[in-house]
Amino acid sequence: VPPTPVPAEQRTRIERLRHAIADWIGQHNLPAAAEVYLELMRIDPNQLLPRQHLLDVANQLASDRRPAEAARAYEQFLANYRSTYEYAEQVELMLGILYSRYLNDRDKASQYLQRAADKLTDPGQLRMCRDELARLQG
Repeated sequence: VPPTPVPAEQRTRIERLRHAIADWIGQHNLPAAAEVYLELMRIDPNQLLPRQHLLDVANQLASDRRPAEAARAYEQFLANYRSTYEYAEQVELMLGILYSRYLNDRDKASQYLQRAADKLTDPGQLRMCRDELARLQG
């Protein structure tokens, strides 16, 4: 079944939002870019930003203490860029911590943390990951 065509006015709005996100990121205004990204996701959750833009927005949402929105952005990032991003395990660590500490989903937290623990090389990140896993299992 082919996807339903997007009405012209909605396509125009989506393009405007995508350009606004790129402009805000170019101006180093990540809070504004993150807000526009959330608006874009409300209109069309299948929109995909370029790799670095999506990561910047996800990180901003996490630092703004918006764990559910950050988790969705990080998951979209992994779903689309895991194979081309050499630090995917760091994104998995972030997701594990978000699900463990803020979203109360032990299963998802354990899944992401275990995946991250298998690949992390930075001693501090690995320790944080293992400590969080131990806390979940304790």
